[in-house]
Amino acid sequence: MTKVLHFRNDERGYMNWLAGNPDGLVLNIRHPAHQFTPKLHRACGTITSTKNAPYTSGQYTKLFSHRYDQISHQFLEETKGIRVGISPCGTCKPDVEALEIDEAAGFYAVLDGLVSRALQDDASRRRARLEKAEPKAAEKFVLTRVFDRKPDVIAEVLYRAAGTCESCNSKAPFSRRSTGEPYLEVHHVVPLAKGGDDTVSNAIAVCPNCHREQHYG
Repeated sequence: MTKVLHFRNDERGYMNWLAGNPDGLVLNIRHPAHQFTPKLHRACGTITSTKNAPYTSGQYTKLFSHRYDQISHQFLEETKGIRVGISPCGTCKPDVEALEIDEAAGFYAVLDGLVSRALQDDASRRRARLEKAEPKAAEKFVLTRVFDRKPDVIAEVLYRAAGTCESCNSKAPFSRRSTGEPYLEVHHVVPLAKGGDDTVSNAIAVCPNCHREQHYG
């Protein structure tokens, strides 16, 4: 089962689900979501004891799935890109680091979706977010280290390039099958792994050939 359920004002449905899914994962969300760290549980006493009810009303809602990657992605979608850490319950102790390994396959797919959303947004709103954003990229550890890059930076650099490689000045070699947009890749002049900032001023849009040259030429 891979469906993600979000329980809101549904105590009976939530408790019935817990009874039938003792191996499931529950993300406890306290609202407003940007102010509180969500906590990940398995079906432990912290989230099954009726003395701790209500669970799905007031400030609290619950996300459920059997897959951690889907829970974390759904949380990101529902909170419009709010990025906060997920804390494991100290009682049932789900291994968040191990569970995050499952996110590796979908990590860049999620980033692509966020970039598409940022590109569709008004440029002035995107730039306003960039002015307030931290210059350093947050890190996530999955199968290998990746940087949690800002979709607005990627979108703004692509917007600036307008379909032309900023290294060789050639038009993008092809269009994206999914959107029809010119295909360019965003490259950090000073690599993030070497302390470079995840900012528009430290990034250029390049064709795949120039991108490989930047890394291996």
